[in-house]
Amino acid sequence: MSRRAGRRVKVLGVVRTAKRTRTKQGEWMKFVTLEDETGLVDVVLFPGSYQRWGHTLPFHRYLVVAGRVQDDGGSLTIVGERVEPVRPVRFSCRQSRPRNT
Repeated sequence: MSRRAGRRVKVLGVVRTAKRTRTKQGEWMKFVTLEDETGLVDVVLFPGSYQRWGHTLPFHRYLVVAGRVQDDGGSLTIVGERVEPVRPVRFSCRQSRPRNT
């Protein structure tokens, strides 16, 4: 992802950690760590994004986050601009019998 610094990306992952904190101005923001099949990625939701999308975080385990990649001195973070919850899909399988044709 280092070559993607400054670019827009969209990732889908499982929420592993989430920490809400206040800025120096007293506004709420959130740090989230997502995990997918490639590993972990840190996401930051600054106050504007947190006010708009933060309400979805406590209720959903799977998220799609769109934002820009930021290089913090070798550590990459996604600055979240949009957060979409993903609801798991339930399905069932049943065994079928072969037909004689």
